[in-house]
Amino acid sequence: MSTAGVLLLADSRLPSGGHGHSGGVEALVDRGLLASVEDLALFLDARIRTAGLVTASFAAAANAVAASTVARCPR
Repeated sequence: MSTAGVLLLADSRLPSGGHGHSGGVEALVDRGLLASVEDLALFLDARIRTAGLVTASFAAAANAVAASTVARCPR
């Protein structure tokens, strides 16, 4: 199998991998911090509200680093 194929299979967005990732639900249940359907609903609501913001923050930071690197490169 090619490297690209292996990386595709390892990607959590691939349906087979995506269903195996809970975003930390198991750890919260183990610690007793998520004990009811209401707790799960609150957790999922928070994940939905913050997931886009976190991704956008990383994208903005990467863009800033790339822009500063390009600005320092001699032409």
